[in-house]
Amino acid sequence: MPSSFQLEGSGQQRVRSESPFDHELALQRARSPLRVVWTTPRGLTGAGGMDRLTQLVAQTIQCDPVESTTILVLTTKGKWGVIVGAFVFAYALARLAMLAKGRGVDVLHINVAAYGSAYRKIILARFAHWLGIPYVVHIHAGKFGEFWNGAPGSIADAIERFLTQSAAIIVLGRDFAHMITERLPTVRNKLQIVHNATPSRRTRPPQFAACAQVQVTCLGLLGARKNTAGLISALGRLADRPGWVATIAGDGEVEKARAQVRRLGLVDRVSIPGWIDQSAVQALLETTGIFVLPSFSEGLPMAILEAFSYGIAVVATPVNAIPDVVQHEKNGLLVPVGDLEALVAALSRLLDDAALRHRLGSQALRDHKERFTFEAYMRRIHAVWQMAATAPT
Repeated sequence: MPSSFQLEGSGQQRVRSESPFDHELALQRARSPLRVVWTTPRGLTGAGGMDRLTQLVAQTIQCDPVESTTILVLTTKGKWGVIVGAFVFAYALARLAMLAKGRGVDVLHINVAAYGSAYRKIILARFAHWLGIPYVVHIHAGKFGEFWNGAPGSIADAIERFLTQSAAIIVLGRDFAHMITERLPTVRNKLQIVHNATPSRRTRPPQFAACAQVQVTCLGLLGARKNTAGLISALGRLADRPGWVATIAGDGEVEKARAQVRRLGLVDRVSIPGWIDQSAVQALLETTGIFVLPSFSEGLPMAILEAFSYGIAVVATPVNAIPDVVQHEKNGLLVPVGDLEALVAALSRLLDDAALRHRLGSQALRDHKERFTFEAYMRRIHAVWQMAATAPT
């Protein structure tokens, strides 16, 4: 995948002009501070992966502005249910209109998942297009392809328009790029693979003694998509093995997970604290020896990259963009989706072999430094914003 965009491709809906005025306007935009509106579902205090990414982007720009860039975070869903969410979304549209009227926005960065998120963002994109605001589509959800493939004709047409009228499309990995170009080859020149990123945490991985009690950690929304029940079942199969404890943290089906832990007699070994804040996440990862995420569907989980930044051995499933990051036997272990036996075997292997944990964690830390730092991520994202803002309309 090329590192830069070529927006003159056959699927491009922009009309290019050769007038000197348009050229001068593009140069003025390039010299001016870049004003970006960034969408997120629950806002700067949200607990989801997209909200966490938003927090990092906003903090980075506030503390160390990227080439005079300013950012305004636009909440599109909120945290209070469907009815209130409709008002939150209506306010987001009104806010965007006010910014456009005052010429206070150069680029709209649309973070999109699937289903409800996609419906909202399709409407938002149509509104932005009508207002003359260039927008970037940033696809996060592993189920976006499933949503698109199952959409009826009118919705499928709306998705295609959503993508073709964008200034650029950011995807998390090769599977995402293939999914889009297979359905819509005319947007190939708009695609850019940009992996998620997290701040650097350690300079070297921790040394775990072979006889030490190993902390096994999972972070994320508890429920079927993350295969929480499968993970607890795997831990139940390891109940007779000494030397480990586990924490499964996140919101979602917390009480259901706790009930399963009680049924399996794992209360003394498996903690289900619910949602924990970022300081608690960092404290937990400081002591973690194995990070596990046996999901059925993912985009590119921030939690895996956080684990990499701490030099932790990772066990995950090869879904969507995860294989772009977790390389089996090199910086982690990959297990087939839904395969309980393979998950138990991978956890057992890492529990038994401190040297393997250290080797995989060390490579994960090196890979994070080389590929997944937040500084590099912001440079890539800023290049996309500049391109979108300065392309003549």
